[in-house]
Amino acid sequence: MKTLLTFIAAMICTLQSSAQTVAPDTTSRNEVAEGLLTVLLPAIAEKDSTKNIHELDEIVVKAPKVIRKSDMDVYHPSKSAVDNSKNGMQLLRNLMIPTLTVNDALGSISAAGQSVQIRINGKEVNAETIGKIKNRMREIIDADLPFHLKTVRTADAAVLFRERGMNDKTRLIESAGMPYTSYYELDGYINYFYGCLTPSTGYIQHFDLVPYFDGVLLRVPQKTNPTELEPVIRMWS
Repeated sequence: MKTLLTFIAAMICTLQSSAQTVAPDTTSRNEVAEGLLTVLLPAIAEKDSTKNIHELDEIVVKAPKVIRKSDMDVYHPSKSAVDNSKNGMQLLRNLMIPTLTVNDALGSISAAGQSVQIRINGKEVNAETIGKIKNRMREIIDADLPFHLKTVRTADAAVLFRERGMNDKTRLIESAGMPYTSYYELDGYINYFYGCLTPSTGYIQHFDLVPYFDGVLLRVPQKTNPTELEPVIRMWS
């Protein structure tokens, strides 16, 4: 329930603005290393003694982007994959997951020819789920909850974001180099925005949440006519 409420709060805020070798027990690591060097170094010297030798100042070891578990594979997108993606569909495509086929034009995802189920917080995205989220959003709007703008020391804001698992926001505000950071709070949910939000949720009257291909689409008001929603555009190949 907490994760669902966090997702709903985020949706409300969106309307406003990531050859092992084993040595015998009797042989020390140093002895093994010396043996390897004795064999390798002469061979390298004999192969080509005229090539320049380059020393490596630093070696960076990165964790794998995929963590395999007993019942699932967890993929962690790289920064470049995120930066080059405009939406979740493009991010899935940029991850280049084996057997997964992503069609941006049709808005479809398949794995080995079979359809893929899209979920929000572990729950299947269907008409019932979308309806519940939409109703909860309307309840928050009708409650006219205030958006609180808070300005604190950046170090303190980083602690708050890190405690909530918002590591991307933590890195963002820490890399900005500003001594103070401003963020918004809505009924316990916090987030960082580039623009200003309305004083309260009651100002948000025009929106819709509808099924869209294998997922869900949040419809927002038009910039030039805020009483009308942006049209739903479906791209076909």
